[in-house]
Amino acid sequence: MRFTRHNRIERIVCDLEGNEKRREFVTENHAFLVYNPLLEGPQN
Repeated sequence: MRFTRHNRIERIVCDLEGNEKRREFVTENHAFLVYNPLLEGPQN
């Protein structure tokens, strides 16, 4: 079984009062994972 991850980064542009005006695309990433992302962490 193969696992992949997809990330998209956007910039939020606001006016001087802090109101969101628009979102701008910055970059996108697609990667194959070399581990199972559903593994549980160490048990204490």
